[in-house]
Amino acid sequence: MLAITDQSSPLAKSTSRAARLLLLLLCLFLAGFAALITVNLVIGQLVDDLGKRGDNERARLFVGEELVRTIKSIELDFNRMVASANIAVHERLQGGIKGKALKLEKDLKVMKDGGRVERTIDLNIEGVDYLNQQVTYIPSADDPHNLLELIEIGPHLDKIREKADELTALLAKREQARETRNGPRLLAMEEELNLFFKHIPSLFIRLNENTNRLYYESSNRISALEVQLATRRSTYKKIQLGLVITIVLLVTGIGVLLALQLTAVNRELLETGDEMRIAK
Repeated sequence: MLAITDQSSPLAKSTSRAARLLLLLLCLFLAGFAALITVNLVIGQLVDDLGKRGDNERARLFVGEELVRTIKSIELDFNRMVASANIAVHERLQGGIKGKALKLEKDLKVMKDGGRVERTIDLNIEGVDYLNQQVTYIPSADDPHNLLELIEIGPHLDKIREKADELTALLAKREQARETRNGPRLLAMEEELNLFFKHIPSLFIRLNENTNRLYYESSNRISALEVQLATRRSTYKKIQLGLVITIVLLVTGIGVLLALQLTAVNRELLETGDEMRIAK
C-alpha cells in the first residue's frame, strides 16, 4: 500500500498540471477573443467619429449655402416689389423680406453657436408642395469662427428691414399718384425710387461678400477634411488589421506552446499510469 501511495503522488501532480494548462489555454483563447472584439470596437468608434466630423462639416457647408441663398432671395424680393403695381403684393413681399432677414439672423447664430437650420424648397410636383431639409451643426470648441464676417452681417440685416419699410412706403405713394393720375407726382416718385435703388446694390454687395467668404471657407474646409478623413480612415483600418493579425498570431503561438506542454503532461500521465500498473 505504501508503494501505491508513493506512485499516486506524481500522478496527482501531473493531473493538476494538465488541468492548469487546459484552464490557461482556455483563458488565453478567451482573452484573445476579447482583445479582437475590443480592437474592432475601438477602431469602429474612431471611424464613426470621423464620419460624424465629416457630417458636421457638411452641415456647416449647408448653412453657408443657405445664407447665400437667402440673401439672393431677399435681393430678388426687392426687385419684385418695384416691378409690381399691387400694394397687397408689396406688403406680402415686405413681410417675406423681414421673415427672411429673421431667418438669416438665426442661421448666423447657428454658424456661431450651433443648432438646426431648415431649408424649404417649393416643388411643382403633384401631391408634393415643398421639400423640407434640416441639418444640425455643432461647432467644436477649438473651431475658429469667422467672427468678423458674422459681426459685419448683423447690422446689414437691420438696414434690410429699414429699406423694406422705406420701399413699401415709396411704392404706396407711387401707386397713389398713379391712381389719382398725378403726372408730376408720379414722375417725382419714380425719380425718388431710382435714387433709392442706387443704394440697394451696395448693401447686397457687402452682404454677399461676407456670406460668400463664409461659404468659400466652409467649402475649402470640407475639401481638406475629406482628404484628411480618408487618410485617417485608411490608417485606422491598417492598424485594425495589424492588431488583429498580431493578436491571432500571438494567441496561436502561445496556444501551440501550451498544447505542446499539455501533450508532454499527457505523456507523463500515461507513463505514470503504466508505472502504477506495473507496481500493482
